[in-house]
Amino acid sequence: MDVIIWIDENRSIKAFELYYDKNVNEHVLVWRDGSGFSHLAVDDGEQKPVLNYKETPILIPDGVFEADRIMRLFETTREDLPAELFKFVHHELGKLTASP
Repeated sequence: MDVIIWIDENRSIKAFELYYDKNVNEHVLVWRDGSGFSHLAVDDGEQKPVLNYKETPILIPDGVFEADRIMRLFETTREDLPAELFKFVHHELGKLTASP
C-alpha cells in the first residue's frame, strides 16, 4: 500500500490517498476534506497490446470496495507513518467500517 497525505501550511490534513493491490488490479481510496471518500481504479496504460508504448496511467471511477479489507491493509502501515497521521487516517477509515 502507498499512502499519500496532503497537508496545508497550518499542518491540517486536507486529503489522503491509499493505493492498494498495486501489482494486480490497482485501486485508490481518496479522502478529501469537505467532500469525503471516493474510490477509483488505476488504468495503468498497459492494457492495449496493439500499441508499442505505454500510455499515461489515469484514474477511473470504481465505486465498489471492501472497507474492512482496506482498513486491514492500512493498519500494516502503522510503523511507517507518524502517529498523528496514522490516527487521523485510521479514524476516517473507521467511519467506513463502522456497523450501522
